[in-house]
Formats: sequence, C-alpha cells, structure tokens
Amino acid sequence: MTDNFFSNDESPNFLRSFGRIKGRCSASLRARLSSIETSPYVISKEKTAPVDPRKLFTTPVRRVLCEIGFGTGEHLAALSQNVDSDTGVIGAEPYRNGVASLLKYWETTPPAAQVRIWNDDARLLLTRFPPASLDGIYILFPDPWQKKRHHKRRLISSAFLSFLANIVKAKGFLRIATDHNDYAAAISDKLDKQHLWLRDSSTAGFLSVPTKYSQKASQRQATIHRFSLLRSS
Repeated sequence: MTDNFFSNDESPNFLRSFGRIKGRCSASLRARLSSIETSPYVISKEKTAPVDPRKLFTTPVRRVLCEIGFGTGEHLAALSQNVDSDTGVIGAEPYRNGVASLLKYWETTPPAAQVRIWNDDARLLLTRFPPASLDGIYILFPDPWQKKRHHKRRLISSAFLSFLANIVKAKGFLRIATDHNDYAAAISDKLDKQHLWLRDSSTAGFLSVPTKYSQKASQRQATIHRFSLLRSS
C-alpha cells in the first residue's frame, strides 16, 4: 500500500479520511445548516486559485494557525479566544453539523481573533497554500479507521506529514492528539522515520479544552496520546 495522501500520484482526488458530512440535528441547528455558505466566517469554495492564507482575512494578520477536523468546534472556539490579535485562525471541517454548532456558539460569543472556516476536506484548501505559509497546525482526534483494511484512509501518513512540513514555517508547530493506541503507535513509527518534524516532550502547547472526543476518551478511561512537534529549520 502506497503511503500517500492522494488516491493516485497525479490528481488531488483524496482517499476519504472522514465519515459522514451531515447528521440529525435540532430544528434550530437545521436552520443554520442552510446558511453555512453565506456566513462571513466561511471560505467560498469558488476560490480555487493558490492563495496566501493571510489574505483570507479581512484585515492583515502576522500569523496563521489551522485546525484540521475541528469536530463540533470546542477547541477552535477556545483557540479563537486565546490567540494574539495579529493571529488569524482557520478551521477545516467537512461535518456540516459541527460547523453549524460552532456558528451558533459564535452568535453569542464572537471570536476575539479573525477566523475563517473551510467546510470541506482540509486537504483541498491546504494544497492551495504556498510553502511556509502557516505558523501552526492542530489535528485533534482524527478518525482512527480502526479496521485494518481501512488504515489507508487514515489522515496522518508519512506523505501527509511531509506535505504539512512544506506549508509550515521553520520552527512552526504541529500538534496531534489521538485516543487510539494503534493509531498513536503508527504515528510514532512514521515520525521516527522522518527528519522534518522534531519531537517536543512538552505538551504545554495544547489547550486544556474539553471536547466531544476528549470527553468520550475520558469516559472510556482511554489514554490520550499527544504529539507536540516542531518544524525543523
């Protein structure tokens, strides 16, 4: 099996790394689903050309952070309140219910930072960014695809780690968390075989935010494995 985040080597037709994109929801949340595309926070999918992520925001920013797969948005909401004013935050999430939940939260607690949302596969957006254009990336509790025959769909592969190293600045960070032991072991093995990401033993860079998935892990008394990585210079 080729360790590649493309389904083939020539076109960006990705192997799907996530589950459903829509689920059952309340009447109030259902109304927000229909307005996702018109939200000022949401990046238009009509923009297909390469783009500097700093230009996705209405006013200039010095730094840009990205969360890949923000789920129902608890961590992204906290991140948007805990960064400097010159930092822009991008969240990518294909699950429309999660995007709607985050937009509902921001109606009562607007983000302090400039934020943008990509409601689709994160890779479709990231492949448009130039090299060294992001300052940090979070990937928290990606789908573990537990069955062995589905492991090829796991987001974090050697190829994807190399790709992320290309779009993150030197000394920028990558923070990964998973509560799946086998996935954690596979990630650790891939990190041991590359030199682009340096391990940082400290986990101080992780926000202490209870999310839907971290709470499920706690309920199962599962170990949460955290990888704090720095882009080598």
